[in-house]
Amino acid sequence: MRKTLSSIFIFLLALYFNGCRTFSPYPQVREFYKQMDLEENSSIYFENLQGDLDIIGWKKNQIEIKAAKSGADSLLRQSEIEVTKRGKNLYIKTHLPRGDLRRFFVDFELRVPEKVLFKEIKITSGNLNSMQIYGELRASIETGNIEIEDFSGLCEILTNEGYIAARIFENKKDDVLSFKTSDGDVKLYLPSVPNAQITAETRVGNINSDFIPEEEKNESLKTWEQTLGQGDAKIKIKTWGGKIIIKKIQ
Repeated sequence: MRKTLSSIFIFLLALYFNGCRTFSPYPQVREFYKQMDLEENSSIYFENLQGDLDIIGWKKNQIEIKAAKSGADSLLRQSEIEVTKRGKNLYIKTHLPRGDLRRFFVDFELRVPEKVLFKEIKITSGNLNSMQIYGELRASIETGNIEIEDFSGLCEILTNEGYIAARIFENKKDDVLSFKTSDGDVKLYLPSVPNAQITAETRVGNINSDFIPEEEKNESLKTWEQTLGQGDAKIKIKTWGGKIIIKKIQ
């Protein structure tokens, strides 16, 4: 009996530790840090396979790059974060290791000059959060959500699977904003007295806007075009399989 209980205990103990090794998602974490001078209106090109990207604008003419690589130790040793500056162009790219990358992630936080030009952001799987950028923001994500807080300038955002949420505090004359998602909702917050020309379209969901008069609201509304104020800013919203919600900032 004792031998039987002992054998069962050893079996369960081995199963426990093997299970921990099997299901532990991020066995190791390695951090990366780099800070360098970066002028306003510089162009940034960013590419990453899996992981979130947080962008925060500040008033310094510098960029601060923080990253955390998560995965098995063998993958971490093979991977590399490359930062290259050529004139006013800055390139940030994750070089991937060989092996099973399903549990390999690199999360980034970038602090950049407020008037910076993100010419290209490419992420296969991960969320994008941007705050206080007044320049250019072009991003393409396969799977992930996008949230934008306080933006002005040229914005072209695309996610194939995920929602988009944006809070725009001021509509300026040269602002051109485009939000597209194949499968997800788009939620846009605008000033209570906006100055924008809006075009919105959804195939499956509907459109609900605080700027549509009550008598014109329709639960089956699929397309909507409206000039608010002088219509200086140009805003385009499109989703295939989601709702479009446009609210006033209180």
